Amino acid sequence: SVTGVQTCALPIYDLWTWTQLSACLGAVLFMVSDLAIAVNKFCFPLPYSRAIIMATYYAAQMLIALSAVECQDAEVARKIA
Repeated sequence: SVTGVQTCALPIYDLWTWTQLSACLGAVLFMVSDLAIAVNKFCFPLPYSRAIIMATYYAAQMLIALSAVECQDAEVARKIA
């Protein structure tokens, strides 16, 4: 999650790749999921908390996995060329 947030802090003039964007969004969604868990557990009950937590968690997993697959595909393409 920390690496994804560090990716979000890249200067605006750098071009974003799909890998960086998906890693950043995945990290942010993990934080939203954890925030929803904390608020629901320690502050007040959130309506539809289970759906919010699981939707953001699975979306974060998918985006981070997608960023890893894209990284490996780019490395393989560089080795072949």
